Amino acid sequence: MVRDLVIGEGVDFLAIQETKKGGIDRKLCRLLWGSEEFDWVAKDSAGLLGGMVCVWNSKTLRLVKVWEGENFIGIQGRWVAEDVCVNIINIYSPCQLAGKRSLWGELKDLVLQTRGLWCLVGDFNTVKNVEEKVGSQAVTTEMRDFNNFIMEAELIDIPLVGRKFTWYQPCGKLMSRINRFLLSEEWLNKWGEATQWGLTRTVSDHCPILLRHKKVNWGPKPFRFFDTWLEQEGCQEVIREAWRGKKINGWAEFRLKEKLKITKKALKAWSRNFVLEIERRIREATAEILQLDVKGETTQLSEEEIETRRHAFLSLWDSIRHKESMLQQKSRKVWLAKGDANTKFFHNCDIFTEEKWMRPSIEGTEFKKISSTDNVFLTAPFSEEEIKSVVWDCESSKAPGPNGFNFKFIKSEWETIKGDVIEFLHEFQKNGKLVKGLNTSFIVLVPKVENPQKIEEYRPISLIGGIYKILAKLLANRLKKVLVGIVGEQQMAFLNGRQLMDGVVIANEVIDEVKKKKKEAFLLKIDFEKAYDKVSWSFLDFMLQRMGFSNMWRKWIMECLSSSMVSVLVNGSPTRQFSITRGLRQGDPLSLFLFLIIAEGINGLVVKAVEKGFLEGVEVGNKGFKVTHLQYANDTLLFGKAIDENVWALKSILRSFELVSGLKINFNKSQLIGIGAKEEWLEKMAWVLCCKKGCLPFKYLGIPIGGRCGKLSFWKPVLEGVTNKLSSWKGRYLSLGGRITLINSVLSSLPVFWMSVYMIPKGTILFIDKISRRFLWGGVEGGKKINWVRWDKVCRDKDQGGLGVKDLRKFNLALLGRWWGRLVNEEDGLWKKVILQKYGRDGEPSYNWLRDSSGFGSRWWRDICRLNVIDQEHEGWLAKGLNIKIGEGDSVKFWWDDWGGRGILANKYPRLYLISAGKDNMVSQMGRWSNGSWIWELQWRRRLFSWEAQEEAEIMKEIQETTIRIGKTDVWEWVHSNNGVYTTKSAYKALKMEVEQEQQGVNLQKVWNAMVPSKVSAFSWQLLQDKIPTKANLFKRGGGELVLCWTEKGVKNDSIFKGKEADKSRLLELVQLRSFSWIKSRKKCCLFSWPDWVQDPVSCLKDAAARKRKIREVITG
Repeated sequence: MVRDLVIGEGVDFLAIQETKKGGIDRKLCRLLWGSEEFDWVAKDSAGLLGGMVCVWNSKTLRLVKVWEGENFIGIQGRWVAEDVCVNIINIYSPCQLAGKRSLWGELKDLVLQTRGLWCLVGDFNTVKNVEEKVGSQAVTTEMRDFNNFIMEAELIDIPLVGRKFTWYQPCGKLMSRINRFLLSEEWLNKWGEATQWGLTRTVSDHCPILLRHKKVNWGPKPFRFFDTWLEQEGCQEVIREAWRGKKINGWAEFRLKEKLKITKKALKAWSRNFVLEIERRIREATAEILQLDVKGETTQLSEEEIETRRHAFLSLWDSIRHKESMLQQKSRKVWLAKGDANTKFFHNCDIFTEEKWMRPSIEGTEFKKISSTDNVFLTAPFSEEEIKSVVWDCESSKAPGPNGFNFKFIKSEWETIKGDVIEFLHEFQKNGKLVKGLNTSFIVLVPKVENPQKIEEYRPISLIGGIYKILAKLLANRLKKVLVGIVGEQQMAFLNGRQLMDGVVIANEVIDEVKKKKKEAFLLKIDFEKAYDKVSWSFLDFMLQRMGFSNMWRKWIMECLSSSMVSVLVNGSPTRQFSITRGLRQGDPLSLFLFLIIAEGINGLVVKAVEKGFLEGVEVGNKGFKVTHLQYANDTLLFGKAIDENVWALKSILRSFELVSGLKINFNKSQLIGIGAKEEWLEKMAWVLCCKKGCLPFKYLGIPIGGRCGKLSFWKPVLEGVTNKLSSWKGRYLSLGGRITLINSVLSSLPVFWMSVYMIPKGTILFIDKISRRFLWGGVEGGKKINWVRWDKVCRDKDQGGLGVKDLRKFNLALLGRWWGRLVNEEDGLWKKVILQKYGRDGEPSYNWLRDSSGFGSRWWRDICRLNVIDQEHEGWLAKGLNIKIGEGDSVKFWWDDWGGRGILANKYPRLYLISAGKDNMVSQMGRWSNGSWIWELQWRRRLFSWEAQEEAEIMKEIQETTIRIGKTDVWEWVHSNNGVYTTKSAYKALKMEVEQEQQGVNLQKVWNAMVPSKVSAFSWQLLQDKIPTKANLFKRGGGELVLCWTEKGVKNDSIFKGKEADKSRLLELVQLRSFSWIKSRKKCCLFSWPDWVQDPVSCLKDAAARKRKIREVITG
């Protein structure tokens, strides 16, 4: 069985754990290997426990030494073909945590202290996270320790393909991934991208795993235009000559397509030697620099030679930059290994093919319609300004479509090609036709899960050609403007004024309402099976017609869909093209908004069911306002009172939608979740729907709903994401500048969505800061990491002397503050209606909420209300920034809004408020106009006492300063932005400005403005603050490696950075004059002994100087 696997897969190295056998000999190993060309090492078992054996091809790998420990055995050898040193360790980990920790420590030291390429393989008896083990729900200390071992040993866990788990309990209830390969970065760099395959198991409870490094020729790669070409001499001339050289007859779109083809051919010919030329420049510049450096070590270089070396450096830097630019455009991870299977799937299954049967319709359902004015707007001729705006709005260097030209090319050559592009677009508007080949696209498969095993776990994304993309984006920009008025407010996706996190807030508030009032309700989370791929074009056309779109517009949309041709990119090589008859291409700018029209079908059916009394939603507040459903494109939540009739109604609605739209609901992945509902009822209704019974919290749009956001465990996915992204092995291969960039990228992406909704706990911030600090400052061979600059200073903006790393607390406050900016200024929105129904005073937002710390409402609402008083450092930041600019005063409460910037009048004048006849009046109701002037008239329920009249005079004096403006709307302004609109950026800046700034002796902003690589700027930033690992700085931080330290008393010796070399004779003179402070080395190794040094330091120093040609110790006193 083992021998068949070795021979069939062409194995070079075999590692077996748990042999349960002692006295393994060469005869047994020959049976396992299947030939005589092998070598082996083994570790006997303790009775029937443990035991390991390694067997390898002796022609491929030559043994150098054997590594052996209590729980591992392995070899160091030389890989013959590549002549490289490799270390392969076979591991069988103990079950106890103490034993595992001891093993991990031993392995880490071995890996970090031994040269060569590393591969650790075997049974680790633990998992990295809960997803790798069935039945595990919480992150354990063991998981954290194992992840720390992988990180500190700078190893990489590559994806497992073929199966998800590697160990199976005989009863089948428990499964986990405890077997794996861990590789060093050098190993991967040497043999390229690797994959570990989970193979078929037989009698064992473990399945064999196979490490593959196999480079397959998948066929020719498509043409791609590289941005760096535009900087090369002659490139633009080649483009313009090709574009204008040959006269082509026919339709504008045909001429455009042919010109692109001719230009592509010309660029291919021109660029053939470009890469070779870059490599030649790098070699020549490097050789010239080396030659001049060597010469400069013995003789003084002339001014001409110094200038020659400077030009060589510039040439080298420029060539490397061009090379890195091309690598950056090429880079894209592909974990696909069976291209034939993928191609077969797309050609042979019916994912892109419309079924040949008559679909029912939903004629009785009413939908909002666009106006005739909207139709005129949609079909109006494209202007040159509109076209150019769309082109410049596209990302320049994104992956191009089949013609290979990205938008960097289109923008740079716009003056050359714009006439043909504009003519093509106007021609399309007249005849509604696209020539064959212009609307083609590549499909790339993007994994939806960490280790995809099946084709269903990939998402097909289309790479659209640039010319068609201009047309699609023009149509999409117009379409989204008219959809705002006709798509239901329950749809949160892609439209102006609607945001992804609105649905998260609404769902949390609905759940909180049901729990607080002890009601019984349910929610149904719908999972659509490949939603975009299964859309029926006939249903889309039906919806366009029912929503009032003109025949011309419908013709354009159908042509964009029906003319499309696709081919699948398998590891960079395209398959043959094929056409599709249904579905929307993900990657086409039109698809997002066309799907909203499809999804409006569900909205229409739900609204109709509510109107007819078949469906009852969940009531929010006390005025009969009900929530029935939420949508974000195809992500749908349905809410209802926990009664049988509601569930049956929803089942009918969903089944009807399936039949008419072509979409299929995957009930096996859909969840019925109870909120206060009885378990027996939930189980019965889940059976009715044929779906799973879920529980709170659950994930919606990638974020937990209904959980306790104040707990550290709630933020586990964010913590794991940050930890994985900021792995120590990545830091090892990045400069300080690169690490700064990656940290900012991670902190500006991974936690942002979560922090836009929830208040991040202090423990979570401390954990992320710890990981970020460790990654930023790195470490030597897993040793102690030195934090050279305080973290609060690192988090300052660059113009304040920091690195611009996000301060998570302040960033979280700034993100949450957006809800206030939206609440007071947005006209409408379902989320705002829900908030006002639950917490509003007469359906209006109250400024007094900012001062509310009563603990009323949901956890999210309590956090929003205490933003202004979150802690002493940030107290009052939000209230100070929000200011009401009074217009007519018809939306501002006189007593309860801080409309004059002087505080809330009800709190300042409580006695007057109690006797006011208009406690809830707006400002406009507290006076009148007379002859063009505003006169304040405050109404009281009785006559005022004299001391109350005195207070009235004070309040009148205060409000007289405010001007009421006829015809002007009341606006809440954010004082920290120029246009008065709240933005996260301006709020974050305002929060950071509150921190006292240290006086800088050097303007550190200058180092970031210099035209040098980021790593140079980062080093300069450290250097100017004396925060670099000089021997003196290392010594002060407990990491000193000094044999001797000298410094003239009270003076800093920074001679190296001032371009001067220490004068040896002066050092000796100072030693003799005893004007130095001597510090004993912490290292045992020394150029001379300490007693010798104490007795005769001058002789020791002379002896050291004789053996060292130059003494350039850099020390601070």
